[in-house]
Amino acid sequence: MDRYRKANAIEKIDGYFTPKPEQDVGLGGGHEAAFASAQSECLRNLQAQMDDIRSLTFEQFRAKGKK
Repeated sequence: MDRYRKANAIEKIDGYFTPKPEQDVGLGGGHEAAFASAQSECLRNLQAQMDDIRSLTFEQFRAKGKK
């Protein structure tokens, strides 16, 4: 992956990365568990967004300006 795609992936995961104080055992350690959790949550939300996009019909898209 190029540096732009890498930076984009990091930014997306970083939004979910919230290690708990008890996970703060130096570099790595508990932060790896917090990273894995953040990565999984990010992927679940991206999958939900992709599912929403796939299920959208043209009529729903076309009516986007109407309320």
